[in-house]
Amino acid sequence: PMGIGDVVVLSAAAGFPVLIGVLVSLYFKPPKDLLAFLLCFTVGLLAGVVCFDLLPRQLTDPRHLAVVVGAFMAGAVLFMAFDKGVLKVEPGAGVAPAAAGGPPRLGLMLLFAVVLDDIPEGMAIGVASHIGTGMSMTVALVLAIQNLTEGLVEGREMLDDGYSRRQIVKANFVAAIVPIVAATLGFYALRDVGPLVRDAVFACSAGAIQRIWAPTSAIARSATSP
Repeated sequence: PMGIGDVVVLSAAAGFPVLIGVLVSLYFKPPKDLLAFLLCFTVGLLAGVVCFDLLPRQLTDPRHLAVVVGAFMAGAVLFMAFDKGVLKVEPGAGVAPAAAGGPPRLGLMLLFAVVLDDIPEGMAIGVASHIGTGMSMTVALVLAIQNLTEGLVEGREMLDDGYSRRQIVKANFVAAIVPIVAATLGFYALRDVGPLVRDAVFACSAGAIQRIWAPTSAIARSATSP
C-alpha cells in the first residue's frame, strides 16, 4: 500500500500536464490532426483502464456483483447528467453553445470537462493506493496523457474565446489541483472501509470514466473543426 505522500505525487503528476498542454497551445499551434489522434488515443487508454484495471478485480467476487454493477451504472448516469446539464454534450454531436443563438464558449466548456474528468479518475488513484502501486500508477499515467492532450485543445479554444493568457493559466492551475484533492479524498475517506465499499467506489469511478469517452470525443471533434 502507498502513503499519502505517494498519492499526492502521483495525482500531481497526473494533473499538471493539463497546464503544460495549455502553455504549449498558447505559444505554439499543434497540428489539428495530431490533436485529434492524441485525444482518440486517450479514449482507447481510458477504455483499457476500465476494462483491464478497474473492473476485473471487482467482478471476481460474486457476492459483490450486484453492488458493483449498480455502482457502475450510477457513475455513468451521474456523469451523463453533468454532460447534459453543464457541458451540454450529446453523443454523436459536438459541444453545444452556452446559450441558444449565442456564440459558443467552447474553451470554457472544455475547461469544465477537464475538471469533471479529473474527479473520478483522481478518486481512483486514491482508492487504488490501498491495494498497491500498480493500479494507481496506471490510472495516473492515463490521466496525465488525457490532461496533456485536452490542455493542448482547451488552451487554444479559450484564447479564441477572448480570455487572456494570464486568465487561462490561472484557471488551469486550479484545474491541475483537482486530481490532488480528489485523490486525497479517496485515500482518507476510504482508508478503513471494507472491500465491498471499495469495490463499489472503483465501479462508480469506472462508470464515470467510461462516460468520459463522450466529452473527450467531442473535444476531438472540436480540434478538427475549421
